[in-house]
Amino acid sequence: MSKNLIKFWPFLVLLYLTLFTRVINIDELFYFTYDESIPAFVGRRLILWQHIPLIGGVTPFNFHLGPYFYWFYALLLAIGKLNPIIWGYAGAAIAMVTTFLIYKLGDLTGSKKLAITAAIFWATSYLANIYDRHLWALYWGPLISIIVLICLYKIIKGKEKFVYPLAITIGLGIHADPSNLVFLILAILVWFIYKLPI
Repeated sequence: MSKNLIKFWPFLVLLYLTLFTRVINIDELFYFTYDESIPAFVGRRLILWQHIPLIGGVTPFNFHLGPYFYWFYALLLAIGKLNPIIWGYAGAAIAMVTTFLIYKLGDLTGSKKLAITAAIFWATSYLANIYDRHLWALYWGPLISIIVLICLYKIIKGKEKFVYPLAITIGLGIHADPSNLVFLILAILVWFIYKLPI
């Protein structure tokens, strides 16, 4: 185990840096806007009065999304005793997963240098650090895009079982924000370009 820690310590430091840069001064830099107030209201109602929403928020295109993210945000609110700052900490933890997957995607290309450089950029990006301090509809875009790219890469390489995480990721992504429909279009294009079996 100590050999593995020695081997991977630079990457572990990078994951810690991802977490640290997103939680430092979180009480002062956490922000709460309209995009957070709706899930907070729905989550509070679920926790205090057991009102389980069966429909999600309405989009600018006038159709409703699924309630899955409301349930997730409510679970976090319950853990944080109705203090929405728990979303900032959860966002920082999820950012660590994104950093790890960015590294894995770069590593799939066969370039460790590319993998570590991309992960460093994500861990230390000013904009990523600011926007990872809260959970809102567009928060999930980077994580969803990385998972979609990894799944498509694996499917192209003949690992057809990755169609399941791809479908789940795209499905949940669309229910986070309709802009994630672009990943469905990307998957369809990849299917036709690479002549993958249906």
